[in-house]
Amino acid sequence: MCWKLGNNCGGITLQSGQYTLRAGRDYRKSRTNEVSWAKRSRCQSDSWSDESCYDLKENVYLSGWAGGKAQRFSDLEKAKNACFNLKSKCGGITLQFGKYGLRAGKVFKKSPSREVSFRRKDKCVAKCKQVTFYSECFYRGHRL
Repeated sequence: MCWKLGNNCGGITLQSGQYTLRAGRDYRKSRTNEVSWAKRSRCQSDSWSDESCYDLKENVYLSGWAGGKAQRFSDLEKAKNACFNLKSKCGGITLQFGKYGLRAGKVFKKSPSREVSFRRKDKCVAKCKQVTFYSECFYRGHRL
């Protein structure tokens, strides 16, 4: 979504499990432990499209653990690559308490704890294996 806004979107901020689009690219000290990513100007809107691999929805979760065991990541990029490698065993990713968990389910279920989920599309193209969202198109900020 940030790409669709062009120069009107300077990055993304994660706070309390919610992502918000931001106009500015400058990092500022956070009183609420937010994490932000500033968009790099050299990236083009067609360099990566999350819509080709995942449906994002807020206030939902995906059930069950992919592969039958809990796997959690602090980085969305790593979670997406791990999900891709599990093939059909991974239905998507659910963000809960700051960790991205690989999930088996493919049906969004209402979340009592405001989780955010990324449901993997059935015909996810191979190029999504190497997700470039953060590493190539955004600079990651640090909790201040």
